[in-house]
Amino acid sequence: MWGLWGMTVHRARTQVWVLLAAFLSVLAASTAMTTIAAFASATREQSVVRMLRSASPDQLGIELTAGPSNVDPVTAPTELAHDVRKYLPQLSARSEALFTGQDAFSLLGASPPAGDGGLGDDPGAIPAGSTELSFWSSPTISAHVRLVEGRLPTVSAGSRIEVALSQSDAAARHLRVGSSYPFSSVGAQGEFVVVGVYRLDASSDPYSALLRSNLGTGLPMLVDTGDFNGATLGLGGCAYLVRPDFSTLTGANLDAVSSAVDTFTGALVADQKLGASATVQTGLTALLGGTVKALAVARTAIALPCVLLLAVAACTLAFTARLLAIDRRRSTALMLARGARPAQLAGCGAAEALVLCALAQVPAVLLAGPLASTVSSAGAVPGFGPSVWAAAAAAWLAGTITLAGYAAQLPVDAERTRGNVVVGLGAEIALVALGALALWELAAHGPAEAAQGLVDPVVVLAPALAVLACAVLSLRVIPLAGKAMQLLAARARSWAAPYGAWSAARAGRATAGPVVLLVMAIGTVVLAGSYLSASQRSALDQADYSVGTDVRVSGVNAQALTVAGDPATLPGVAGAAEVIRLTASIGADGSEGSTQILVADPAELAAAGQLRTDLGPGGVHGLTQPLTAAAAAGRIAPEHGLVLPGRPQTVALELGLTGSAARGGGRLELTFAAGTGEPEPLDVPVPAGSTARVQVSLSRIVGSGAEVAWPLRLTRLNLLIPASSAGQGAADSSSADAGMTVRSVTADGVTAALPASQVWSMATEQEQGTTIVSAMAVPRNPTVAIGAVATSGFLSAAGKHVGDTVVILVGAAKIPVHIYGEAGAIPTIAPAADGLLLDRADVDAYEQSTGTGPVGTLEWWLAAQPGRIDAVAAEAAAVPGLGGAVQNRLAVRADYVADPVRGGPVGALRISAVAVALLALIGFATRLANEVRSRAREIAIARALGLDPGRVALAFGVQQAFEVAVAVIGGCLVGSVLADRIVPVAIVARDGSAAVPTPVAVPPWPEAIGSAGLALLCVLAAACWVGVVAARLSISVLLRSESEAGR
Repeated sequence: MWGLWGMTVHRARTQVWVLLAAFLSVLAASTAMTTIAAFASATREQSVVRMLRSASPDQLGIELTAGPSNVDPVTAPTELAHDVRKYLPQLSARSEALFTGQDAFSLLGASPPAGDGGLGDDPGAIPAGSTELSFWSSPTISAHVRLVEGRLPTVSAGSRIEVALSQSDAAARHLRVGSSYPFSSVGAQGEFVVVGVYRLDASSDPYSALLRSNLGTGLPMLVDTGDFNGATLGLGGCAYLVRPDFSTLTGANLDAVSSAVDTFTGALVADQKLGASATVQTGLTALLGGTVKALAVARTAIALPCVLLLAVAACTLAFTARLLAIDRRRSTALMLARGARPAQLAGCGAAEALVLCALAQVPAVLLAGPLASTVSSAGAVPGFGPSVWAAAAAAWLAGTITLAGYAAQLPVDAERTRGNVVVGLGAEIALVALGALALWELAAHGPAEAAQGLVDPVVVLAPALAVLACAVLSLRVIPLAGKAMQLLAARARSWAAPYGAWSAARAGRATAGPVVLLVMAIGTVVLAGSYLSASQRSALDQADYSVGTDVRVSGVNAQALTVAGDPATLPGVAGAAEVIRLTASIGADGSEGSTQILVADPAELAAAGQLRTDLGPGGVHGLTQPLTAAAAAGRIAPEHGLVLPGRPQTVALELGLTGSAARGGGRLELTFAAGTGEPEPLDVPVPAGSTARVQVSLSRIVGSGAEVAWPLRLTRLNLLIPASSAGQGAADSSSADAGMTVRSVTADGVTAALPASQVWSMATEQEQGTTIVSAMAVPRNPTVAIGAVATSGFLSAAGKHVGDTVVILVGAAKIPVHIYGEAGAIPTIAPAADGLLLDRADVDAYEQSTGTGPVGTLEWWLAAQPGRIDAVAAEAAAVPGLGGAVQNRLAVRADYVADPVRGGPVGALRISAVAVALLALIGFATRLANEVRSRAREIAIARALGLDPGRVALAFGVQQAFEVAVAVIGGCLVGSVLADRIVPVAIVARDGSAAVPTPVAVPPWPEAIGSAGLALLCVLAAACWVGVVAARLSISVLLRSESEAGR
């Protein structure tokens, strides 16, 4: 037995270079797997931290509102705490209850507080009589209020009910500790006594928000919870707030916590002890579920490069193990002849493989953390987690089985028999068929399954199968192409080219390992490069699409418009659009789905918006082009009003007056509007008479003219006639004969007139004794439908086509919309939302014609000058009373790029690309060393025939270059095809849903060129090495050494 082990050690020493190649292969694969495991674990933890950091307080709590039925205010908090412990065992949680009531009490008058000296309270603080009062209480009130004076109420004793008031209410009502109010309610009498004054926590506190949303309209009074069990105060509603402590939430228990929260919310609704008709409001379910879904998709994307890495590592190990088995045929036969049993040889080989693979795991585990930290954007990554040890164990086991399997082969098994050829050919055909099927499956079902967070084994295995299939095809191409090259090279005068082509044509199975490795390595590198570029671009595209412009301000209020005026005048703004966003239902009854709508001026949106060109021809200009064309053809109502030519400073009007307007004159209010911004009014006196000529200076609204979106439009005139100007009759009878006509308008002496499509609409009304005669520019023909561009999803949901009219339901208003164009997407609107873009001028005209129109929230879309995005965002945020949120495209881009969910697959692909490149180099170098050794006689004979080492090296280089060229072409081809299939599957939005816009694979030219260049360097290095070896070889020395070895 010891002789067997000694011989095993001896032959291991003679094959140290092949064993070193096997060791390096196991080390590279193990290090990559452990690094990916450490990086994936860190990515999961970073995703949880980022989720909690970016979530609002409302998203991190669970609110429950319920009716008072079956509720005991004293025991309900205990029941809630029990539910929390039962359904959320992973997290400790803070559960709080809020009880409210609202009743009408007959107050009998105020009494002075004790020690007041009889001065009493302000008798007007709470008037005597029936008054609406709100009552609330909470068992955990001490955690949310700060006593300013007095104490908290205690449970009532008899008819005396203790209350506490907020500091602001006490000041407004002139109440203080000791104030009391006798009351009468449903036959009972008693008194409210103020025993404390408190101050609530910050308004951002979730409990304060819960209190504000559940209090009634009356004066809020804090009472003891036990008072709601009495006969005086009636319990009107219950509200509960559960705030889990997420300090123990980790990536490991995220799935369990998300599932527990879903179960818990259902249990809250079903628990009748907390109240009947309960409703739950929480963003926690969507927050946790979105993160879980995104991480599930990320796991799929991380599994893809891992499987590729394992496939390349297996091929490298199989190649080196086969070389070991071939080289050991003689020694194995000798050991069998000396009495060794096959099982003993297999055991020695298994022990050798076990030790070799175990030694490789030590540096692999030690390097996992530092290497993962270099890839991670979040800094240091712990490298000794359970996943790292699991990856090391899996790599150790797989390497041991591969090496031991080849070591267990008998010498005859290493020979290629006819049966082996048939089996091998069948396996290759099956592998090619599986590869084609995998690609089809990836294209057909991959995107849908990835968007659902599913990990289909076929999708995960598809890249490895496709790469292996391409490598097998490349092996069949090399001999055929080599023979063709022989025919071409036969005409060459040099000996090197024909010999190299002949060697490539007859190489056959001997080149299988290196070619397969090169194809798989180059395919993986090309796939990784394309994915990284596509992922980066998709993150930027998603950010741009979510913002829609350089700077978007949502929720702009009227005060900001009054202060800031035209947003286009902000410093650094190159284009601006005022956009209204709203939601509506499709169909007259709203039964055909919902739609998100943007209302904007097409020209403004084209100047300020952004849209990727593949989402629609021409980008945002192509999106707005149908509306622009419809307006040019007169199908879209122009903006109403009389356009003043040039940039006038004064406007002169000639008016015709009748009735009381002519008898007494009045004041004229004129409303001017510009391209953007809010309308501005001016007023001037109007003298009495049938003809009135007035002149208006525009200096107050135009200033220097630099901040005005010219041209100006005169949209409305209001003539105000006071009652004193109506003559002797009553104002009501005088208003009927008041009239006004607009005869002429000139701007700085230039005549202006309404377009033929508009007329002045006259109206007369009475308001607080003043007669108002109005003239408003309206369309001559009333607008019957609003022009729009619809997404494909909207048309499909509505069952309509371009050119059709569809009714949308906005609130209770049924609004007809005429579709002028179809768009692939509308910025900021998800394709699933079935978007609409409405022309603002048509919306205004329809509203003037019908008196109804869509109402939504106002937004500013600002396109910044080059390099001024941050400055424009700062200027917009500094507008007084803005009232909205400012989104900076660059900041949103940075947030998307830094997303850990996106970084997981990116880091895994980077690690895998480096690892497979190293494995391919190890395999190539091992094959090169083996081939030089096995063809030493050929090289020596060539030298003996007088060929110099340079020509021998050139011939060898031609063969290697030919094989490498086939591998590079095959690898680049399969890598590009896989990138087109995998990018839509593996790149998703941050919540795991489909990315908007759809990711597009980037042509991997840099990776392909880099792979070809590296392969060329390897060929040159190999040729140089052969030249050095050829210069040292001697045929006589070689034959003498072989003769001595044969003895």
